[in-house]
Amino acid sequence: MIIKTDRKEIDKSIKELKLFNEAPKALQAYKEEVANIEAEEAFICEELAKLEKELSDNIASQEVAGVGQKVYLKMQAIDVAKKLELTKGILAETTASKLASKIKHAPLIRTAIGEDRGANSDFFDINAMVETYKYDLLKALSDMGQEVTKQYNEIRDDVWDVIQDDAVVEAMGHGTQIRYTFDRNVFYPSLSSEDIVLHRSHIQQAGQGTEPTMIQTVKEAKGIDDK
Repeated sequence: MIIKTDRKEIDKSIKELKLFNEAPKALQAYKEEVANIEAEEAFICEELAKLEKELSDNIASQEVAGVGQKVYLKMQAIDVAKKLELTKGILAETTASKLASKIKHAPLIRTAIGEDRGANSDFFDINAMVETYKYDLLKALSDMGQEVTKQYNEIRDDVWDVIQDDAVVEAMGHGTQIRYTFDRNVFYPSLSSEDIVLHRSHIQQAGQGTEPTMIQTVKEAKGIDDK
């Protein structure tokens, strides 16, 4: 007889699990703030590219310009170069702004994660799950044992009347073990293997999503093919 665990409630809890509720909100607030900074950054990069091209074109024009025009272009190049350095400085500020945004939102995200973890504390309480299943298993075994005792007692006296009769034992030979063939203990649920302990590492690995490869199902252990 194989007694299987009813997983309906477990599977329902897993399916309905909403692990993160507050964390996505905190992340969204951060992403929106960074998106604005990045939009500004993209605009500055475009202006930077325009200024670099303008300066490059200016230098190229100086090489073929006359004296008066060349002086004018040099003055213009100085102005463009100043704008270029100023724009680079503003671009650097966006990098600092993104870092500042991370520093600002990191504790908020951490708090949100803590709230989500706390809201699902019952789901993560493996101790409670293990204790529940330990109790259910031992209670099931106890119920089985009580039923064995009940059914055993119903025929015990009649069986003993036959197999423990001294005359019967004498007739079958003094070496016979018939007197002990109806021992109640052989009918109780018992272990066929000593290697049944769940180690802490098994539970931790399973809780991290690892399939229980170290522990076989009854079918696997007996080599039963579903086909």
